Amino acid sequence: MGGAILIAVGIFLLLQTLTSFSLENWWALIILIPAAGAFANCWRIYRSSQRLSAPARASMIGGILLTMVAAIFLFNLDWTIVGPILVLLAGLGLLINMILPG
Repeated sequence: MGGAILIAVGIFLLLQTLTSFSLENWWALIILIPAAGAFANCWRIYRSSQRLSAPARASMIGGILLTMVAAIFLFNLDWTIVGPILVLLAGLGLLINMILPG
């Protein structure tokens, strides 16, 4: 996981140096660290149980939400539009985990 993060940071720095590519909110990449951890946890749970159980779904939904928050900051998206979508996704995730057996 650490190697993938270093590669991503290196690519970002290389793009910034060689092209006009620039991110003002580069610090938002830090939010992707717990998102990657949530996806890794989802994958670990899935591999051990061979099904998408409630804990695996919860980790996946958490990873998706954190990734979306990072994207909002990275690309300067409007919170008034994307914020309600995040709330809807969180609510859908809770309902799915309540309805489907764990």
